[in-house]
Amino acid sequence: MNSVKKVSLMHDDFSNKVTESIIRLLDYCKKNDWAGYDPFDGLNSKIFALIPFHKNKLPRLFFIQFMKRFPVNLRHVLLVPKEQNPKGLALFASALIRLSEVGLLDNSDIIHSVLKKLIESRTQNSKFYCWGYNFDWQNRRFFLPKFSPNIITILHIKHCVKGYSIPLFPFKGKI
Repeated sequence: MNSVKKVSLMHDDFSNKVTESIIRLLDYCKKNDWAGYDPFDGLNSKIFALIPFHKNKLPRLFFIQFMKRFPVNLRHVLLVPKEQNPKGLALFASALIRLSEVGLLDNSDIIHSVLKKLIESRTQNSKFYCWGYNFDWQNRRFFLPKFSPNIITILHIKHCVKGYSIPLFPFKGKI
């Protein structure tokens, strides 16, 4: 077998493995309703919420870092629910759009479904389309309550869905 044919076969094999991996990952994400954990979601713990000093800065900082750095995932034990993260939904939507563009996804209903979830996860009581994280977030300087609009999430969403237009995504100029 000549080397060109070997390279072609290796490329086809690699391409098939990548496609299979994408399909398995897509199935996993759909089965989990696009929900999961985030490295900073520790303050969603129902156990931490029972601790008397859970609203103080230092315990929040400590708990976030503990959850983020501990080598074993304790979220299930500490009752941190898997949730849909607006930034994550935007990244999923972006990936699904790209998969559709390259012919690996032939069902646009999935894209519309994820975009609908993204719209539903926007910050409530705002005349603008804006988003925040699905968890409280504490750093050394300030505390950001769950779903408070933040520029990182908003820009990710704007970038991820840029150029994709469907009737239920009425963003133009309102982000």
